Amino acid sequence: MTTHANVSRRRLLQLSLGGAAGLLASPALAADPTPVQPEGPFHPLARARGANGSIVTQDRRLLPYLDQDSDLTFVSDEPGAAIGTQLIVTGIVRDENDLPLAGANVEIWQACVSGKYNHRSDPNNEWLDPEFQYWGRATTGADGRYVFRTVVPGAYRASGSWIRPPHIHFKVSRLRFRELITQMYFEGVSFYYANRFYPAEVLTQLNLRDQILDGVPAPARPGVIAKGRPGRPGENVPDGLQVFEFDITLKAIQRGPDDRPIADDLTRLLPV
Repeated sequence: MTTHANVSRRRLLQLSLGGAAGLLASPALAADPTPVQPEGPFHPLARARGANGSIVTQDRRLLPYLDQDSDLTFVSDEPGAAIGTQLIVTGIVRDENDLPLAGANVEIWQACVSGKYNHRSDPNNEWLDPEFQYWGRATTGADGRYVFRTVVPGAYRASGSWIRPPHIHFKVSRLRFRELITQMYFEGVSFYYANRFYPAEVLTQLNLRDQILDGVPAPARPGVIAKGRPGRPGENVPDGLQVFEFDITLKAIQRGPDDRPIADDLTRLLPV
């Protein structure tokens, strides 16, 4: 388990602002939209209608945080760094023509190393890490790239016979493109579950049995499973951290001659 608490946060800022041009990967050969996956019940800023009819957030514990940035391993009003194996998650947001999209909003949320979300609806009895941010956001640069620093999330039981593998939730939006909600999975990492760490071989089995990952079309499945690699020369990746590449392709909103969005399903325009 590594925490790298002494690594300068300025290096991550340099990385996210484009100081790591070497992170640019070769353009993808395919430009199919990234598969949609469920948002799940633990989005920290999910909205619901209150008893008096007003719209309220389901869980406000994230809102007072000063940190709403791309480094989830550090909370400004806590003294230390998050528990767990830290890593860099990065990728390029592209359109269906394989062109990078600048100015895309990328939001992530996840469980901490114990597998617990910072959400009052999470029934998991594991502990919360007060020094982990649980949620973050970034904006893509001119090259379409986003960068996050986080930890490997823990696994957790979703039902009596289903244990969800470590994963990170993504919500990606940009003007004139359909908002995408999806999930990223891991390959080749150890993870925590029920008071112990398990090796990467067990993670492979969890991925194979996951009911949500199994719902992703088989040809697209490898694209939502990220495998770590060491930092490369010129990337400014902190020593000891692995880089997990997760590229995202957004689908443009079709528009008519009047520049209004065209409905995909004609029945939406017909009277009920």
